[in-house]
Amino acid sequence: GERQAAQKKRIADGVQSGELSARETANLEMREAKIQADKKAAKSDGVVTAAERAKLKAEQNRASRKIYQKKHNARSQ
Repeated sequence: GERQAAQKKRIADGVQSGELSARETANLEMREAKIQADKKAAKSDGVVTAAERAKLKAEQNRASRKIYQKKHNARSQ
């Protein structure tokens, strides 16, 4: 959804600015793909339960923190 699109943009911006290495980018993109797969699985039975919604939100929060950490680590380009 909207949040995942924003997180993908943050990753793309990090690549373009040189804040993310190829390895970091691959790791973050795998994380995003897992969230997408989990979202698809949650929707598969037609109902996204409160527990599934909470799990997806927690995954997105973790991904967001990882994007921030990797974009702001001290490694120089």
